[in-house]
Amino acid sequence: MTRRSHLAAWLLLWLLGLLAWPAWCGPERLAQRARDDVATLHRTFGPRIAVPLARLADESRRAVGRTGPEGVPSRGDRSLRGRSTLADRAVDQADRYLEALSLQVHGTVLRAATLVAWWVLLMPLALAAAFDGLAERAIKFDTFGYQNPAAFSLAGHALIACAMLPLLALVAPVSPPPWLTPTWLLAVLLPLRATLAHMQPVFTR
Repeated sequence: MTRRSHLAAWLLLWLLGLLAWPAWCGPERLAQRARDDVATLHRTFGPRIAVPLARLADESRRAVGRTGPEGVPSRGDRSLRGRSTLADRAVDQADRYLEALSLQVHGTVLRAATLVAWWVLLMPLALAAAFDGLAERAIKFDTFGYQNPAAFSLAGHALIACAMLPLLALVAPVSPPPWLTPTWLLAVLLPLRATLAHMQPVFTR
């Protein structure tokens, strides 16, 4: 598998999760997930950072004419609509799916913003890992050291897998624990450093 097809497979899996989970979970469960994510965000970063990020996610709902997750009616409220015909039930299911899909987008935007916030905090470590890998590569190049193509290929695929895993977390129907994102960001630095250290000269010409 080439790196391009590997990346395309992850993106396709993310797209399927984005569209399929709303049909499986429904808007009530995704609304509760959004409330849990906002509460976790407040506990982790405090209101100074959490409030702007939550407002950004709410704007993604308002862009499609929806309100925040607290405005989602429960399943019991929906049952009072009295839909009886097949067409009415089909319309109700379509409305539920669109509501759930908008909540899925809301949660994805919120988690993506949280991911960016963590990246900003851990940027010094990411830069240190990148500089360390480039320095090792420069030393090998100046001393005629062996640039291992197999190690570069393996590290490249590991980097793609580690970098794409959060895409699945962005659309997961459950709220991840607050320590998961920084742990992943620290773990992804290892294949990043190895990829840069074993990068072949052809990729820099």
